[in-house]
Amino acid sequence: TLLLTLDTSGVLLRRDTLENIAGYPRNGSEAILLLPTQEYILGIGAQNEPNKIYGYIRKTDTIGNTIWEQPLNDVATSTAPIHLARLQDGDFVVSWIALLGGLTENRGSCFVRRYNPAGDIIWQYTFEAIGYGRNIQDLYVCANGDIIGCGYTGNFDITGNPTCWIFRLSPQGELVWMREYVYWESLAQFMLLYALTEDPHGDIIATGYANRPDPETGFWK
Repeated sequence: TLLLTLDTSGVLLRRDTLENIAGYPRNGSEAILLLPTQEYILGIGAQNEPNKIYGYIRKTDTIGNTIWEQPLNDVATSTAPIHLARLQDGDFVVSWIALLGGLTENRGSCFVRRYNPAGDIIWQYTFEAIGYGRNIQDLYVCANGDIIGCGYTGNFDITGNPTCWIFRLSPQGELVWMREYVYWESLAQFMLLYALTEDPHGDIIATGYANRPDPETGFWK
């Protein structure tokens, strides 16, 4: 895992190599968050055999020295990218998933967990998806402190193809709402959301990708 520091013009100032998580020769940082204390939270995928990746979070100083680290999951399954977002009081939230095939009742489910800067868990919310999969592609903290996220789901009870979803959690970890969106006016067969934000009026703006087969040829556009 590398930690690069560049100046405002893109000139490399430092290149630090971080220690691997013990027992995992392959490490890769997937997310980084700057805390008010000028320390970093890293989201790390750690691997020691094919197709088995564990999620970790690690707090470091600005040159990569470990302050603490904690595992996110204890089941060796591939995980989607870890996402981090800082809350207004200095705490932070992290999201990850457990894919289908994991040795857990929540296989395919998404998890959002709140930590304080010391690494204590404040709460966790689980979006259960028994028998199908969800993932989270982005997290964002709204002006009122709520946490919103988006991604896509393979809930085939709703549609025969992946479609998109958005959720909103309170700072206390309560579900405010969750929406799954199907087809819209484009009659899209695949609808995937990758990023979202909040505008000055509090409305949510999300972006992603939609696809459908050509009605004449049947080929995907």
